[in-house]
Amino acid sequence: MKEDNEEKGLVAQETSAVTVKKQLEVVNSSPAALMQMATANGWDLNDFEKILKLQKEFDAGEAKKSYDQDMAKFKKKAPEITKDSNVNYTKKDGTVVDYNHPSVGQVCEKVNLGLAEFGFSADYETEQPEGWVVVTCVITHKKGHSKRTTLKSKPDSSGGKNEIQAISSAVTYLQRYTLLLRVGLAPKNIKDDDGRGAGKAPDKTVYITSKHKSNILDMLAAADTEELSLLKTLPGNIDSIDNMPLDLYDTAISMLQLKKAANNANNS
Repeated sequence: MKEDNEEKGLVAQETSAVTVKKQLEVVNSSPAALMQMATANGWDLNDFEKILKLQKEFDAGEAKKSYDQDMAKFKKKAPEITKDSNVNYTKKDGTVVDYNHPSVGQVCEKVNLGLAEFGFSADYETEQPEGWVVVTCVITHKKGHSKRTTLKSKPDSSGGKNEIQAISSAVTYLQRYTLLLRVGLAPKNIKDDDGRGAGKAPDKTVYITSKHKSNILDMLAAADTEELSLLKTLPGNIDSIDNMPLDLYDTAISMLQLKKAANNANNS
């Protein structure tokens, strides 16, 4: 009798193990398959809901893992973003604003092509709450996981733009930098060698002009940043804006633009 009971116990354990194995095998199945399995095994609604919850959590974790792995692969082959567009206009006080930046067309084309290779797509959401322009960049992976970056700014009325142009300019600016921030890229600083040929160093250092300095001071104020903080982030141990080499001007402007955008996002 004792042997019979032990044998029955072993059979019960084996049956339980088989049942558990079957339940684990259907974790990755569709809800319809899960429902069929639940009916066949006599599960109640609570059991079914628990399995569905486990499946969703497992799928979400796997999707995030795939996102992170493929994003790392993308960054190893990330495209080079150059400053291919120039802004140049004279303010009412006679000060000339002149700087280079990457165009949104270049950023979107290069980054989107690179992202697509690893199963990513980029999309934008735009809002205009209470006079602000808010742009959110959403990067979605083929497995379903997505990440978002949001920045906001006032319409860009500089350079004599009308109302529609001011909004469009702000949207373009925010699209460019939300995408770059989301994928962790920054524009490459391209030195202007005045036609002497790419890769050739200038014969002597050329420093920024008073007009460049005025632009930087304006951007420092807009970004709520101290001069010393900016200089510490630039190469060359620069002790003042007056001694800033011209080939670092675009880098300084880009860094202040990013700082301003980050401040706007934090204050939203």
